Amino acid sequence: MAIKALEKDLDVELFTRTGNQLTLSEAGKAIFKDCENLLVTAQRIKKTCAQVSDGFNAEVWVARDDSLPDELWQELSHTLNNRFPSTTFNLILASSGDLSNLVSTQQVDFAFGVDYERVDDPHIVYNPLGKIRMMSVCSFEHRLSKMRRVTDEDLRNQMQALMVYLNEKDNPELQPFSTRYIGFSSFDYMLNTILEEDAWGVLPEPLIRHYL
Repeated sequence: MAIKALEKDLDVELFTRTGNQLTLSEAGKAIFKDCENLLVTAQRIKKTCAQVSDGFNAEVWVARDDSLPDELWQELSHTLNNRFPSTTFNLILASSGDLSNLVSTQQVDFAFGVDYERVDDPHIVYNPLGKIRMMSVCSFEHRLSKMRRVTDEDLRNQMQALMVYLNEKDNPELQPFSTRYIGFSSFDYMLNTILEEDAWGVLPEPLIRHYL
């Protein structure tokens, strides 16, 4: 009945009816994404109103990747605890590739990290906080560091440590540049490999600033 009422209100058929089966009409397909967004927004409004009625949630879950130094997050957690003493903040470390899924599945309230890919998901609201400079680096002992000028061909011939997402194998930003590479889901693992092995990679500048 609700569907019929909506179709009458919109003056369009949203479904094609064949016997007991319903399939989306062209009009239904055209507005499906907007309807999904409206439902998610309605759920968010209800949740916010419920929190106001019951008192705001005293526990907040935050996921973050390792693109920024641990010391920064430790300092931030202490600042949050001191500023909001009646709220418990839980900070968990996750791969950059897992952050959007953690938010969309409501396992965490917020997520912070490097955004290699943006998922078109109504459950997620993106707010760019700034830009993180990504730098191609190698260790001081690496043969690339001894060259006056490094070419693309030089990089292709050397082992590369790179970021990989299990669900984003076709993302061009995550494709290896070198013909030999090793993939990690952690910038910290990449950094350790670059420092200890004969490899180069692209890392966030804040994470490697003290090595430069």
